[in-house]
Amino acid sequence: MIGYKNILFPTDFSEFSNIALEHAVFIARKSSAKLYLLHIIEMFLPDPNAVLGVYENVADFYDGFEKKAQDRLNQLKLDERLKDLTVEAQIRLGKPFIEIIKFSKDLCIDCIVMGTHGQSALEHVFFGSTAEKIVRKSYCPVLTVKHPDCKFKIL
Repeated sequence: MIGYKNILFPTDFSEFSNIALEHAVFIARKSSAKLYLLHIIEMFLPDPNAVLGVYENVADFYDGFEKKAQDRLNQLKLDERLKDLTVEAQIRLGKPFIEIIKFSKDLCIDCIVMGTHGQSALEHVFFGSTAEKIVRKSYCPVLTVKHPDCKFKIL
């Protein structure tokens, strides 16, 4: 019998990830598993001219992202759907698919539950989706949840 003790729900706070949360909560409840909420702040080097005078250094630039993400994770932890679940929330900096896979391995995650599409449709065109990369490289099962209104055309 399959028993899940640790469920990972990576979120970018998009509508797609909100729908996937329903599935993560369902599995966590059925398995009496701990639910990990994870948000990755993607590291990129901003154009120094764009932030000159606004941020004294790059660390301040990312601190703003981290504070906003922490506020959103704290808000998510108060969501009624998570009531009576054991929940832990974390933020990591880096490339999302790499950090999600590392996190899942480090914390012995039994299942990753995530949306198929995130914030950026354009990123998918150039780099492939984070979900696709995680499905290919993950050490554990991955449940990808498609938005119910998402329609795909077969050419």
